[in-house]
Amino acid sequence: MAVYVLDAHGPGAVITAANDSVLLRVLLDSTLILNAHHLRRTLTRYLQHYNTARPHRGIRQLSPSQAETGPPTPIDLASRRVHRRAILGGLINEYRIAS
Repeated sequence: MAVYVLDAHGPGAVITAANDSVLLRVLLDSTLILNAHHLRRTLTRYLQHYNTARPHRGIRQLSPSQAETGPPTPIDLASRRVHRRAILGGLINEYRIAS
């Protein structure tokens, strides 16, 4: 997979990614990266989500932040409100219980 970085002077460097994550591919395929700063900001936000909120199969569908503490206690969502937070322009969504 290659990411073409565009700037005001035309095509810039070609950056290759070694990570074969499907979500990363979708992110980069659906986002026009304008410059190196935009690429770093987008990848930083993606990695923040990946390392804190996204469930991983290798650790029993827990997020890395839950791996040490164990799975959360199940709750009934029928009596609660859930808030959605759009990440990366809505490409990824994170859900939290409203306080």
